[in-house]
Amino acid sequence: MERYVVVAILAAICGVGVGIAVGFVYASQVAPSEKAVISPHEAGENALNILSRMGVNADVVEVTPVSNASLYRVRMNLTEIRGTREEVFYLIQKDGKSILSYAFPIPTIGNFMVSESDICMEDGKPVVYFFGIPGCSHCVWEHPIFKNVTAKFEGHISVHDNYNDTNADRDIFSRFSTGGYPTIVLGCKFYRTGSGETLGKEEEANVLTALICELTNGKPENVCNAPEIRELRNQI
Repeated sequence: MERYVVVAILAAICGVGVGIAVGFVYASQVAPSEKAVISPHEAGENALNILSRMGVNADVVEVTPVSNASLYRVRMNLTEIRGTREEVFYLIQKDGKSILSYAFPIPTIGNFMVSESDICMEDGKPVVYFFGIPGCSHCVWEHPIFKNVTAKFEGHISVHDNYNDTNADRDIFSRFSTGGYPTIVLGCKFYRTGSGETLGKEEEANVLTALICELTNGKPENVCNAPEIRELRNQI
């Protein structure tokens, strides 16, 4: 489910400050001894040093070699005004330089983004969140669909329905929302700001159902084994 596009803008550093909005490549000269192979720890340190020089406050979460120890996938927490959020970078080690590139997530079904985060749980069940306000017409459209779909998963998920409660779960909202309503966060794995009105009510309900079925490992079976839901799950 993890799909990313690495976007490179050569000879430029863009979108760094309050959040990173566009892709970039940034090259940093390193010691000759690092020309061949560096360790994951060194890769993480190089990524931190590059972001630090750009004024970005970051911490390394995980560094994973991708190919022959010359390309590393670096998960990092970036701290900004709105809080801390997780992002994925790629560090390329080539010709004595560490080259850092930013990875954009590719939307899955229903234009939901796929997070690198672990599934957030409550009492052993995935947590799903709705953020919206009655004064938002798109929220008014989306909220009944969310309620109807989540009701099918009673006993399998924990629902935080924050409709008309702008103070609840602000950490989750800040982490996954662009700041608008409605915002839906499913298990901290799938998230979207905006409604599914362009899909229509039936397809939006199917999309939400399929994504939640991914979180519950296909439970309940009478919901998740419907042909239209299985078809959507194959597209995630």
